[in-house]
Amino acid sequence: MSKIKLEVQEALNNSVEAIKPLHEIKVRKNVRDTWNGNDLVPSILSVGLTDAPLLEYTGEIVRGHRRFDALQQIQEKHSNFFLDEFKNGIPVKILPKDTPQHVINILKVDQGNTLPLKSNIEKLNAVEMLSKTGLTETEILIQLYDILGISEAKERELHEHKTKSFEQALLDHKKGWLRDRLWILKMPDVVKKGYENYERGREGLQIKMSETKALWNAFQEDKKDKEHNYGKTNPGPRFNEALEALKEAHKNGKVITKPKMMTKTQVEAIHDKSGSKTFVALTQKILGKGNDTTNAYVLSMEKHIEYLEAIMEYDEKWFKNTFIPKGKEAKEKLLEAQMA
Repeated sequence: MSKIKLEVQEALNNSVEAIKPLHEIKVRKNVRDTWNGNDLVPSILSVGLTDAPLLEYTGEIVRGHRRFDALQQIQEKHSNFFLDEFKNGIPVKILPKDTPQHVINILKVDQGNTLPLKSNIEKLNAVEMLSKTGLTETEILIQLYDILGISEAKERELHEHKTKSFEQALLDHKKGWLRDRLWILKMPDVVKKGYENYERGREGLQIKMSETKALWNAFQEDKKDKEHNYGKTNPGPRFNEALEALKEAHKNGKVITKPKMMTKTQVEAIHDKSGSKTFVALTQKILGKGNDTTNAYVLSMEKHIEYLEAIMEYDEKWFKNTFIPKGKEAKEKLLEAQMA
């Protein structure tokens, strides 16, 4: 077991049980987009709080944000139960006062038996939280390795690598994944904001992961100028030029933006189009099996990808089982592109 894992385990082993009033428990934003605890309310009402939230010595939650939200809901909507069950306070566990900050951050990222990190934003938040505590890239990768899933298509590709074992190819792939996220965090904040806009489908500058490399290269060139000390808070001319070039490309419609969630009616209308030769042919083109005749179709490749992504967001199981022929393979292609 690594030194860091031993530190984490030691902190957990040395945590002490206590009782705290709900209003004394402090909560701040963690790596998750949301910590809604609606689904935990019935369980707590039925069998009580079976897993005590983990707190820092200061009283701030390390693990248990969703449980905290569920308890707040119960206090508001089931006050008699709350007063009876928690009249003395909430059972908690408190970490030792001298717990290192990097151990606390690791515990905030590693949510134990609760829901795993799912969205790209949550994973970026996890990288950012771990990178702020002095961990090396290797140490960060060790902490995140198991939550960095890959698509079936990417797994097949890694298995078929001609010069590397699957294990080595997978490690290199995940190193690249981490490197790309660290690039975003090391560059001016406009890059992170643009990436978040893209992932959330928000208005404003949207930056895809594949677009960050050009910005990073320009950023690195500026940093070679020691006289002006260009950096994250003081971007140089090459970075600014690259950013303006990206904005100009967006104006010319050269960038695919992540679509917002579609309504059921919109998705059903798209599904009706799936029987057309146009839609099927474009799907084949995504899979690299198209031909020159597909270029004559009216529906653009960008719009087709938006449709596929929107349908997946609406109902992934329906997409996989009943959508157009080759739908599963098209889905894997898109997921692979999102990991790239």
